[in-house]
Amino acid sequence: MKTPPKKRRNKPSLKKNAILKLLRTQIAGGRYQPGQRIPTRDDLEIEYSAGRVTIQRVMDDLMKEGFVESRGRAGTVVVDHPPHLAHYGLVFPFRPTHVSWTQFFTTLVHQARQVESLGEKRFPVYYEEATLKPSKDGFPQLRSDSESHRLAGLIFAASPHDLRGLGFIEKPPLPCVMIGTPDRHLHIPTIQFDGESFTRMALDHLLSQGRRKIALIGAGNPRDQFASFKRALEDRSMWTRDYWLQTGPIDRPEVTKGIARLLFHANQHERPDGLIIGDDNLVPSVILGLLDAGIRVPEDISVVAHCNFPWSAPSLLPVKHLGYDSRQLLQLLMESIDLQIQGGTPPPVTRLPAVFGDNDVESPGPFSTTDSTDGHG
Repeated sequence: MKTPPKKRRNKPSLKKNAILKLLRTQIAGGRYQPGQRIPTRDDLEIEYSAGRVTIQRVMDDLMKEGFVESRGRAGTVVVDHPPHLAHYGLVFPFRPTHVSWTQFFTTLVHQARQVESLGEKRFPVYYEEATLKPSKDGFPQLRSDSESHRLAGLIFAASPHDLRGLGFIEKPPLPCVMIGTPDRHLHIPTIQFDGESFTRMALDHLLSQGRRKIALIGAGNPRDQFASFKRALEDRSMWTRDYWLQTGPIDRPEVTKGIARLLFHANQHERPDGLIIGDDNLVPSVILGLLDAGIRVPEDISVVAHCNFPWSAPSLLPVKHLGYDSRQLLQLLMESIDLQIQGGTPPPVTRLPAVFGDNDVESPGPFSTTDSTDGHG
């Protein structure tokens, strides 16, 4: 006996991409929840007046993109951690080959891969480039992923140069969060490194070692922070000289090798007995400068070196590592996006406190939220 033909609804035929887009939207919109079975292929054929091959291709694409999976007799179901809830796009200002790529960016990527190894989250990477021009694996892919609901949100590893090039993230709104100094023009929740806690903990440690004459070698142009650094020294009866407060470019860390050698050379009539290296990109070069100057650590000086844990910069001399935990940072970033997905409003600014190395006994205070723009990372 012949099986009677299936009755199809009187709907115009929809192309494969249109059906795929509609099913993605339904999953992202909550019509089909994680773990819930989606209609069978037979039902989809009838629903969309489409052929078996077309529907199979749609299912293949949904599986490839990570929206659904086959569970045997249970049918095809939405995965437990679909892209629109578990894929956090990492946006970097430039590629790793750029001279200004930092150790912090490398640390953030490493930590994201560690979280990915647990099997629930994904962190696709995009590159902003200095002028926001679309790049081969950057914004064209980002636009496609955003419009196809393949992202829970975006994490900007640094303040974006210009969000006008990313207008598509506003339709529909895509949750975003930024690392760095808050920008009142961007209106993006920001995770900020608590520079005040870094300074406080670094100086307290040096003071505990009996050090009172303190030098600082930092990166970029933090000269506007030198005044607050001097006040923190005065509060502890510690002191410095203006020429002991130096900065060097991240893209030319070898400059700080010469700075360290000059500051601590034996012919200097007055030398610091404590040193803070304010950026992990500079640590190897500064240490080489100390070795060239014949400095012994900790006999001659004590050194606190900035670090992004758990990926500490190597050092040829014993130093006290102090910095920020990338594991805590990534957790805060994901929580900010998750809260936005749920309809909540994250604090405009959340401060990430400094911490000593995993093997050290000092512990930081809890995370704090504030509107302040102080601090550095």
